[in-house]
Amino acid sequence: PYSIFSNMPSMSTLRLTSARPALRASGPAFRLSQTSVRRGAPLVRAMEGEIATLVGGITLGGLTGAALGALNGRVSTLETGGSASSSSSSASAVRPVTKAEVLEVQKNWAAAIAGCSKIYKDGGDYIGAAQKAAGDLYAYGHSDVLFKPTKAREYPFRPTAGEAMSYFVGGKVVDNGYAEDGGFAINGGKGWASCVYKNHKIELVGGIGIAMGTYDFTDATDGSVSTVEYTFGYCRCDDGKVRIFLHHSSVPYNAGGAAAPAKKGILSKVMG
Repeated sequence: PYSIFSNMPSMSTLRLTSARPALRASGPAFRLSQTSVRRGAPLVRAMEGEIATLVGGITLGGLTGAALGALNGRVSTLETGGSASSSSSSASAVRPVTKAEVLEVQKNWAAAIAGCSKIYKDGGDYIGAAQKAAGDLYAYGHSDVLFKPTKAREYPFRPTAGEAMSYFVGGKVVDNGYAEDGGFAINGGKGWASCVYKNHKIELVGGIGIAMGTYDFTDATDGSVSTVEYTFGYCRCDDGKVRIFLHHSSVPYNAGGAAAPAKKGILSKVMG
């Protein structure tokens, strides 16, 4: 069968003869069959909410900017005098994130926190370990990342990988790090023994995953437990791997009405 997406002489002059079949929708691309289009007879089809009008031996120039077809959820736009183009990368729809994948990323994130703390305690390369974990877990370099750490007062939002590393390993050990960062992944030097996620809800919508809840961090030095509230967003990156594109953490609301001082309460436990 013929495909209208290859070897097309001109979108405004393409015509069918009796030896060439007519257009029908079949699978991820449009193919030609011998039944629908006759010379001079219009064929109107609605694909993905857009109308493509084919007249007389196919004239596709009548509707400038009209969308024709859906290639696995992607619309190919054909304009007068233009050409139809597509790529193999856009031909396949991105697989939606699953709940199992969200839980897997959470498990790996918690393991990375405890792992970096242990490597730091043992005198190993905790910075390299944190850098690898960040690349595996966060979507920096693949998409924009919305990261608002628990304790980041002067620089509350961290849109770059460098700023995230400053937060996790400490501003003094990375280039252009922030002085306010004590190194969350190593608990300011005291280390974390464990991190346990407690999801309030995981929602899958529009192909991404959103999780909200609390996680408990156990101090490796004194065994105290700090609880922090979170919202995470997970997306599938261009390499097929699910990573974090949204991370917002905050300490629980202080019932006394005022925010807890930076050097007291839970905030002090989390960052030392």
